[in-house]
Parts: sequence; C-alpha cells; structure tokens
Amino acid sequence: MHKGTAQSAFAFGFGLSYTTFELSNPRFTLQGEQIVAKVDVKNTGKVFGEEVVQLFVGFQNSAIDRPKKLLRGFKKVGLKPGETKEVAITRPVEKLRWYNPETGSWELEAMTHQACIGTSSRAEDLLGGTLSFTA
Repeated sequence: MHKGTAQSAFAFGFGLSYTTFELSNPRFTLQGEQIVAKVDVKNTGKVFGEEVVQLFVGFQNSAIDRPKKLLRGFKKVGLKPGETKEVAITRPVEKLRWYNPETGSWELEAMTHQACIGTSSRAEDLLGGTLSFTA
C-alpha cells in the first residue's frame, strides 16, 4: 500500500473542452451584504467553447475547525475564439457563516478570508485575493 498523498487525475470542477481559456484580473469586493467576485475570461483557442468559472472561499485563518476552502458559487460562460468577457459571481455574505453550538446561532467570523476564482479547485487553476470581515 502506498503512503503519502496521491494526486487525482482531475481536480474538483475540472472540465474537458475542445478549446483553451485564460483567466486574468481577479477582483473581490464586498458590496453591502454581498460578496462580488469578478474575473476576465478569454477563449485562447480556435473554436467556440464554454467554461465554468468557480468561486472558492478559504478559511485558513479560522480559529475554529473549518475546511481549507469551500465552493461558494459558479457561473458558465460561452466564448467565441479570441473573445473576452467579464464574469461576475455574486453571493450573500451569509454563505460564510458557521453554526456556533455554544451560542446557538450562525456567526460570521471576524478574519481575512482567502478568495479564489478559477476553473477548478487546483491551486494552479485559481487566481486569488482576500475578503476581510470585522466584528
């Protein structure tokens, strides 16, 4: 039996396509009670294609036991060869809350969250930034 970490053949969210895509210019903002993630997506191939852009939020700075990162939104975009479009994913801040059994309520942890947008869960497929919340 092999010990250690094995790489999966395809990362979570990985899709196969007849074309290639390039993501650039990631932006993460808070607008009221909404998280807004934007990225520019370009079809760098020779045929029309569709890509699913995914928003992940990380909890590496959390004081409680939470996953490393969670998928918090996604959006499909179709692009002609050479075409670039801005893709925006908007999610309520509420989706970052955790249930605190000691207080019996859903709470938003005051910390800096890692935010990533990309085409799969693999680190090399993600562009990053941060979102900060205060108590």
